[in-house]
Amino acid sequence: MSSERHIYLAPWRVDCRLTRELPDDKPVRVRFIFGLVIGVFAAGALTYTTIQAFRVRAAANEISGWEERITDRRAAHDSVSSEQRELQEKMRLIAEAHTLLHPVLPAAGFIGEIAKLRPAAIRLTRISYDDRAATLQGIVRGEADRASRIAGDFVRELRDSKLVSSHFGPATLTALDRADDRGELRFEITLPARDAKP
Repeated sequence: MSSERHIYLAPWRVDCRLTRELPDDKPVRVRFIFGLVIGVFAAGALTYTTIQAFRVRAAANEISGWEERITDRRAAHDSVSSEQRELQEKMRLIAEAHTLLHPVLPAAGFIGEIAKLRPAAIRLTRISYDDRAATLQGIVRGEADRASRIAGDFVRELRDSKLVSSHFGPATLTALDRADDRGELRFEITLPARDAKP
């Protein structure tokens, strides 16, 4: 009875496998998965390299295009630069000619204005001018108080003059002392130039 029961529990076909002699299939699976992972990485690296190669080629084409533009326009740039240098030289010559023809201080007008403003009691002995200032030296006739007042009034007249103030800063009485015992005072008035260089 037990043998019959055994027959019914048996598989419906014959098992011909020799399980002890078959190789283990784990190494095959591991090799397959390992190969698949390596293939994916290789494909990704190849794709990335291809994209980078296309980018490098596009950048090289763009650089060569810009270099061609620069080369094409270099002649025009050089021509404009040389013209600009010529114009700057001509402008310098024009400015120099203008300075020679129209000096900073028209001497005749300046001396005429000083002569017009000078009180009768003042005698000018020297007028000097350099890049920094104009200096007026002279003698005031009269008593000390009166002579001092006349010199001060002359300084105020110089300050109020439009012609003088257009070229100079405010006039300053820089020296006032007795010339001799005849009742005369020696004075010096300084007019600083407007564009004086320190």
